[in-house]
Amino acid sequence: MFYQILGYVFGLVMAINYYLFFVFFPCLIGYLLGDD
Repeated sequence: MFYQILGYVFGLVMAINYYLFFVFFPCLIGYLLGDD
């Protein structure tokens, strides 16, 4: 049971990391480059 919860939390964290990497960072970089 504990390992199922741990695996679920790990998968959720990985999904958030992928979301941040592919969505947040390109938007942030585009904002910074367009802000000149």
